[in-house]
Amino acid sequence: MKNPIIWGYLSCLVLAGCTDAIQELSGTEEEATVIRLPAFSVPSIEKSQVFFFRKLEKGDTLVCRVEIEGPREDFSTYSFQLPAGYYQMVLIGNGEMEHIRFEGIPSVENGIIDYSDGTQPPDLYFTQNYIQAGETNRIGAGIIILSARIALTIRNVPSGVARVKVNLRNTVAGIYMTLVNLPEAAHPAISSELSVVPHSSPVIHLTSLASYPEGGQSFLEVFCYNVQGEIVYQGKSESFRLGGSEDIQISCRFDSSPVNTGIFLSETKGQEMPDFILTKEK
Repeated sequence: MKNPIIWGYLSCLVLAGCTDAIQELSGTEEEATVIRLPAFSVPSIEKSQVFFFRKLEKGDTLVCRVEIEGPREDFSTYSFQLPAGYYQMVLIGNGEMEHIRFEGIPSVENGIIDYSDGTQPPDLYFTQNYIQAGETNRIGAGIIILSARIALTIRNVPSGVARVKVNLRNTVAGIYMTLVNLPEAAHPAISSELSVVPHSSPVIHLTSLASYPEGGQSFLEVFCYNVQGEIVYQGKSESFRLGGSEDIQISCRFDSSPVNTGIFLSETKGQEMPDFILTKEK
């Protein structure tokens, strides 16, 4: 999975706690790790999950995690305790705890950012680095964008169409914290629905992780319903590949034909997307 990197600096003051004992997922009010997340940070990061994995002789183990607001431009400071030691820090921007899980031992290799239930991921940002407790560190922090965006504009909706549903098929169910895609597709598929007004041009937004399988292809399914909830038009797009940071603008329109209604797709970030047909239901 190819992801662009946004570079900046993460200023960290890591203070050792009073014990070497591993404290699983425990924040305290005593001596603490102090993290300052400065203004270089991406403005669309509204919250972050921060994980500290202690490096052991063999592997690592999760010692502490915390949810913080931001980072914002006010150099906000967040504190929590860590035992003395050498740590791998992982920050997941906009990651919700219900979508972060571990299998077996809670190590970074087993950490998963999980959207297997078809939930649309938010804009997801990822960064990691290594820190020695008790030292002040100014670290080059590369922030990787994990999610892709798709905007589908449906132009000039004809009369008789009251609702549109779009499914995005073949996207991965999640990503390991090692940035390897899960070997499974999101199920059910990511989807979005929108009520429409005839002759308007609504926009349907979707976000997703990369295409499934690795190096594979995704596609859109479009269903148009009347007020009785019956499908009056449907069709699917040609396949396309999604990866982190993709920002795809897709323009769609209905053909004037009363039998076959076509959708036109504009160029999308280097991809030439052909027309596809929405067939009118009989």
